[in-house]
Amino acid sequence: MSFGAIATDYDRLRPSPPPVAVRWLLPARCEVAVDLAAGTGLLTRALAAEVSDVVAVEPDARMASVLKARSPGVHVVSGRESVSASEYRRRRRDVHLPDAAAFANAQDASFTFTRSMTVDDLVAMLGTYSGLITASPASAPPRSAGPGPR
Repeated sequence: MSFGAIATDYDRLRPSPPPVAVRWLLPARCEVAVDLAAGTGLLTRALAAEVSDVVAVEPDARMASVLKARSPGVHVVSGRESVSASEYRRRRRDVHLPDAAAFANAQDASFTFTRSMTVDDLVAMLGTYSGLITASPASAPPRSAGPGPR
């Protein structure tokens, strides 16, 4: 839920997945795609370019707001379940994976892409990573008073 605080910057600064990677990911004749934890919709919009029916599931209302505004025609759902904090912690420990046979046909591929960014946008993008979003002020490096000696 930490990304919601910077949802607009996240959507503006983070790259979308390369279209060739999205096409590789989708099965032939895919009719419906579901994007779980869709965030602001970077993958959602890439899926919508390939699939006629896309459902985006995003629990953070702030991220979902950007997702809805930027992704017309996509069905957006909140994907939240009202559970107590203790139930949530218990569920996080009880992870049950399916039989190993379900993972027998794993495939991988690599895709390269380039993206031009200004230095200011690159620095701003670093602020959209969870390690910085959730960092306490005490863990921040000291700020310089100005340029150092040359």
